[in-house]
Amino acid sequence: ANEWPDNRRVAIAAGMLRKEAADWYNLTPSTLLIARKIT
Repeated sequence: ANEWPDNRRVAIAAGMLRKEAADWYNLTPSTLLIARKIT
């Protein structure tokens, strides 16, 4: 997507989360990044 680095795309997507989804993401962002690197 526009040659943006992965961390920028994740930051943009995270900024779009609302309510329970945002709460969940804020508790687990490092876990998601680790999983992304493994897959």
